[in-house]
Amino acid sequence: MRIGIFGDVHGELKELYRIAEREGVDAILQVGDFETIRDKKDLKFFPTLPKFRVVKDYAEFHRKGEVPIPTFFIGGNHEAFNVLEEYDEGGELIRNLYFIGRAGTIGLGGLTIGGLSGIYSDKFYKHERKKEFFLRDRAYFTESDLKRLEEQQLDILLTHEWPFRPIIIRESAEDQIRIQKETLEGQTGEKRLRIERERPNGGIEELVDKTRPRYLFCGHMHIHYEYIQGETQVICLSKLKGIGKNYHIIETEETELLDGEENK
Repeated sequence: MRIGIFGDVHGELKELYRIAEREGVDAILQVGDFETIRDKKDLKFFPTLPKFRVVKDYAEFHRKGEVPIPTFFIGGNHEAFNVLEEYDEGGELIRNLYFIGRAGTIGLGGLTIGGLSGIYSDKFYKHERKKEFFLRDRAYFTESDLKRLEEQQLDILLTHEWPFRPIIIRESAEDQIRIQKETLEGQTGEKRLRIERERPNGGIEELVDKTRPRYLFCGHMHIHYEYIQGETQVICLSKLKGIGKNYHIIETEETELLDGEENK
């Protein structure tokens, strides 16, 4: 089985499936900011700047009732949260399109995939999410979300947030132009551009140590960056239609798509 893992989609589903079909993938994993906006009514539940508050490709796929390739995604910080609220524990939105949930696992192609939706905020991390719908806290993960995953042994972990808050160092005005043209990869001294840690993003690094996945894929920052944490290859993907690597392909020997229940 050939699995494609994609960075932030931001509603560009036609481009997503164009690339996936070109690459011959059997299934898609996606790291959030998918944007399941069905119509203009959903836009009031979509936290972003007004200029980005538009209905994109998902509306057409929603009317058709399916997507062409089995797709499993987590939530980012820019989502139609009224839609995802109905699938808090995960589920199938339309045929072939599955939300993994706020913190859930699936079995796919012989692999155990864990997903953590949202981004980190000091304000919301230690607090339980309000039971009644409250838009402001839906974009953030909580400590309780991480605890739901930490007993799992994972092959792949999907997070929207990076494990740490990065500081992007541009050493000259030239590099400020260069970042728009080049991929940021791992240790970037050769491009006079480097990333330093400001602080951890909640307990993601501890979650990686406990679940020991082969891969962690994340998005959010729209920058491609790779490094190793313990036994885990961390791959931060750029956004679709962005600069740098925005998807990664892995292959498994399994031919069955879903292993057991869709969401555990």
